[in-house]
Amino acid sequence: MVREDAAIDPVIRQTAAELVATCNRNSECQVRKLFEFAQSIAHIDDPVGIERIADAVTTIDEGFGDCGDVTILLATLLGSI
Repeated sequence: MVREDAAIDPVIRQTAAELVATCNRNSECQVRKLFEFAQSIAHIDDPVGIERIADAVTTIDEGFGDCGDVTILLATLLGSI
């Protein structure tokens, strides 16, 4: 789930900052870069009968997640910029 403090996590802030570094504070560019990053995460469904919900840092660390995990990642990254 998206934690209240997730957007200030150092891993999240650093990742987002690196991704949008070339955007020169252009918000459309920033959103596009973060969206493209989220799309690059490998999609792997949860096992049948199990709902695993990963936070954004876990999804970045593991490099994979299901739709919910990637949505949480994108929302957290967007909240950090």
